[in-house]
Amino acid sequence: MVGSLLLTYINAGGVLGPFLTHPEPVLLVAALVVAATVCGLSFTLGLITARALRLDGPAGASVTLACGMNNSSASAVLITTTLPDRPHVLLPVLAYSLLQKVAAGRVVGAGGRPGARA
Repeated sequence: MVGSLLLTYINAGGVLGPFLTHPEPVLLVAALVVAATVCGLSFTLGLITARALRLDGPAGASVTLACGMNNSSASAVLITTTLPDRPHVLLPVLAYSLLQKVAAGRVVGAGGRPGARA
């Protein structure tokens, strides 16, 4: 978990410099809200699916993780190569990546127990 979070912060380094010198609070809030909404929905849909299928703990956690996890690093690479002069566009992707890892940690930490929050 620490390595994954560290990698996310290293990736964010290219965005944070320009963002800190010219902060845009509305952009930051919008990026966080969008990222949290999309991330929360994907994990919630996985949890709902696991409950609807009446899966036990480990199987339920697997379905929840399968629905919630995806490769957001590919998005960051695509944005960086197509829009190199607009690093602030990476904010939602980096926020999503960070939130996704935290949510996955909670799912695994809960052991997929029924009623555990994702």
